[in-house]
Amino acid sequence: MLENFTPSETSRYRWEYHKDYLKYTTCPDVIIDEAAKVRDQHIWIELLANGYRSTPTLILEAGKRGLEIDRPENWKRGVGPLIIRYRPPQCPWHILKTRVKTTTGNGILTPVPEVIMVVEKRQYFRVSCPLGSRIILMKRIRCGKKIKLMPGLRGKIRDISLGGLAFYLEDPRKVTPPPLRSIVGPFTVELMLTAEKPWNSLLFSEAEVIRLKESGRYDKKSLEVALKFRISTKEKERLYPYIQKRELELLKTGALRE
Repeated sequence: MLENFTPSETSRYRWEYHKDYLKYTTCPDVIIDEAAKVRDQHIWIELLANGYRSTPTLILEAGKRGLEIDRPENWKRGVGPLIIRYRPPQCPWHILKTRVKTTTGNGILTPVPEVIMVVEKRQYFRVSCPLGSRIILMKRIRCGKKIKLMPGLRGKIRDISLGGLAFYLEDPRKVTPPPLRSIVGPFTVELMLTAEKPWNSLLFSEAEVIRLKESGRYDKKSLEVALKFRISTKEKERLYPYIQKRELELLKTGALRE
C-alpha cells in the first residue's frame, strides 16, 4: 500500500485521495490530533515493519515532539520505517507512517508521523496469494439418498481477506462462469504461504459473486471473479492464521498490500 507512494504537496493542508479507496493527509496538526484521540480512547494499535508485526500495544503520549508507544512484548530491536495500524470502533482502518527515533525502558519514541491514511472502502485487509493458490467451487452430486461434493470450477486465487477473495478463471470460453450476484458454495481454497510453501486446504460454506471482469493473465484471456464471503465466524477463524502468516511473508519482501 505504501510502496512507491509520494504524498502531494497540497496534502499538508487538506485530505487527498489515493487510488480512490484511500484518503490521506500529511498535516502535522491533524496527525497529532488523531494520535491523541487514539491515546485518550485507549485504542489498541499494532506496529508493522520489514519482517515484523507487534503484539497489540498503546500510544502513551502524542504531541508536537512525536509519539511515545508502550513497548510491545515481542519488540524487535533495529526496526527501521514503521507503520502504526489500528481500527477505531465502527470506523475503517487507519495507518500512520513513521520511524523509531529511540527507545526508553518501556517505551518507543517516534517523530510526528509523516502521513495518516484512512482505508475508506475496505473492512478487511487483503493479501496477495502466491502462485499455486487455487479455489475449487464444488458441485453437489446425488448418489442414491446421499449428496456428495465433487470438484467443479477451478481458479487461481489472486488475493484473499476475511471478507472475500478474487480469482482468475482461465479460458472462460470453455467453462460457464457463475452468474453475477449468484451464491456459490461450498468451495475449497488451497492456499500457499509462498510459492514453495503450501499452507492448507480449507472448505467454506458459501459466497456471493460480486464482480466478473475480463482480464489478461499470463498472456491468456481469463475472467476475474470476485467473491464476498457468506461464511461463519468459525470459518473466518480458520482463515485468519493464514492472513497473519501471509502478511508477515509480504512484510519480509516489502510487498504488503492493503
